[in-house]
Amino acid sequence: MDTRFLAFTILSALSAGIAGCNPKASVTAKTATSVKTVTTTDPSWPADFPLPAEILAARTNVSCRLMTETDPMTGQPGTCHRIITPGTGSPASLAMTKFIGTSQGVQPGHRICLRGGDYPYSRLWIEATVGTEAQPVEVINCEGRFVIGNAVDADSNGQVDNSRGIEFHGVSYLKLTGSGSKDHYYGIRIDGTSNGQSAVVFSDLSTDFEGEFIEVAQSGFAGFMAKTDGNCGDTDPNNFRGGFVQRNTVFHDNYIHDVEGEGFYIGNSFFQGRTSVSGCPGVPVFSHPLVGTKVYRNRLERIGCEAIQVGYSSLTEVYDNYIRGFGRSPFADYQNNGIQIGGGTSGRFFNNYVINPDPSFEVSAGITIIGYRDTWVYSNVVVNAGTGIYVNQAMGQGQDGQYGPYSLTLANNTIVNPIGVPGVGGGKGIHTFNTAIPIRILNNLILLGVPESSTSLSNHLLVNTIYDHKSGFTFWGSGLQGPNHTVSGNLRGHYAAEKSAYFVDPDQENFSLLASSAAVDAGIDVSSHGLSTSIKPDHPNFRTLNRPRIRGTAIDVGAYEADP
Repeated sequence: MDTRFLAFTILSALSAGIAGCNPKASVTAKTATSVKTVTTTDPSWPADFPLPAEILAARTNVSCRLMTETDPMTGQPGTCHRIITPGTGSPASLAMTKFIGTSQGVQPGHRICLRGGDYPYSRLWIEATVGTEAQPVEVINCEGRFVIGNAVDADSNGQVDNSRGIEFHGVSYLKLTGSGSKDHYYGIRIDGTSNGQSAVVFSDLSTDFEGEFIEVAQSGFAGFMAKTDGNCGDTDPNNFRGGFVQRNTVFHDNYIHDVEGEGFYIGNSFFQGRTSVSGCPGVPVFSHPLVGTKVYRNRLERIGCEAIQVGYSSLTEVYDNYIRGFGRSPFADYQNNGIQIGGGTSGRFFNNYVINPDPSFEVSAGITIIGYRDTWVYSNVVVNAGTGIYVNQAMGQGQDGQYGPYSLTLANNTIVNPIGVPGVGGGKGIHTFNTAIPIRILNNLILLGVPESSTSLSNHLLVNTIYDHKSGFTFWGSGLQGPNHTVSGNLRGHYAAEKSAYFVDPDQENFSLLASSAAVDAGIDVSSHGLSTSIKPDHPNFRTLNRPRIRGTAIDVGAYEADP
């Protein structure tokens, strides 16, 4: 894959991540460690999560029989229009299976079945397979779980070169689903890819696609990659490859763990143009836009760089994702964030749970916003990040140069123990590096840690709660408004001293509110801003989220709404 560089100049060591991580980069973060330490063999839901049995109960086993055949068990015709049975290779020889839909006569509404089984050292390439909005093509596992990949030895680097898992080229209106087995929650598993290679890839002008019920383990780069890279002909920012737009990229109910790069790498990192394309160095090459991206109800664990990164996407929704462990092996500084809202990206980012489980491990921000105008970040829980939420200096940059009336709203987030640098401190709750755009900061609950060298708890909380680095201005209370910032309804405190007064069971990562918490009924009304739901207290079971606000006399501060 192409070498990647930072999209913007880093103006301060306090800046959060800018571009995606690069497995071939020469700069390695001081805290980098290999993430390839765990091999999961459980074919269904992780043991520490409640099993959503209602979904398995509603499934039927898909048999690997063509429409022209009769299933001897049911006496009914088969349900597959085409069946793919990959070959298997060895550590020295990769088995490549290519399926070209136009050559195979695939039509809208057809079902392509992936025969269940284990296919080590195998790679599946699906090309020119096109459905319609009303009749998408379905790619589904049949007769059990479908496992493909490198069969990577966690303690070895002896991987086959150029091995991905499943890749799609020039497809549209296609759904990849692991829902073909009643016995496996994740019916498709990508079991390792070679160094620098992603597990599930959509490229070459692919659009309108979906991926669900898929497990990715030990990918050499990203879990899911979804974008088309520009080339030297793409120098017009308004006319990438004839005006291509990647629409309706949807990934949900997937499990991604122990990957070297991002969990989800969606869209390009270089909104302002990339000047390092081979063949035309120094010439800005532009990437295509995305519209209607949705990433929801995924579980991500032990991710090398950003868990979720979305670039140049409008009408975006990222919600109900559980992220535990990110930035575990970044290949350059500032590429170890939980969620990165990349350049040119706007939309809603809500009800996500982002935790760095080891506060002695240095990561950047739980949520980093480069973004664009009309972006909403609300009802998220961020735990033990270097900074809770970071707004980059490039936020709002775009070709039209227009903003507002509010380019960014940060509301009802719960930020717990931002650690800064482990052993040193300095972690900030909300840290902005941008006074050029209007930012609305409402009803956030921020409980900060305190460095050992701190002599003034109150000053520490004041400086680090809500801070704009560019202006040197600290925002607190209704009387302290910046030139474009509106700050109201927020609560601050000291995590170690006050966590038991706010949260039900913080030591077990339950940050729902006690009925006696000072956050209950303490917020300002934000219903007019479209913020009408909260995380349900039985989080992190993401099957039952989004219960209404308000449940008492007023809205609560933070991501949770307590029972009255």
